Amino acid sequence: NVVPAGQYSAILDSVGEITGQWGTRLQWKFKVTDGEYSGAIASAFSGAERPSLKSNLCRFLCALEGDAPRPGIVRDPDEYVGRPYAVTVTEGDDGSTKVTSFRPQNTAVVASPVAVPTGETSATGADAIPF
Repeated sequence: NVVPAGQYSAILDSVGEITGQWGTRLQWKFKVTDGEYSGAIASAFSGAERPSLKSNLCRFLCALEGDAPRPGIVRDPDEYVGRPYAVTVTEGDDGSTKVTSFRPQNTAVVASPVAVPTGETSATGADAIPF
């Protein structure tokens, strides 16, 4: 099943190397855990080495713990397999979908500012992860 654009509860199912037209990369697979797409896999992709501050690899390694991207991050993604995450799936210009951000399921950090009805508040600004 293709997971359409939206927000989902998921677990990190696996992180593995793949080789293709962009060389060796990591494929981060998230299994949706509720709703109509429960059981479906949504994927994210990153480089496999040298996590520069603006790279998906750096962003994803930091997001495993809900941290803002920072240089020099070292984490083993396999240690996080099975943990719950809130994932954001977006649709590309070609109609394909992919995970573009995630955060640990039970944190107050949001992936991006969201519109909130009058009278409610949302974590934005310094608490928001800008990806």
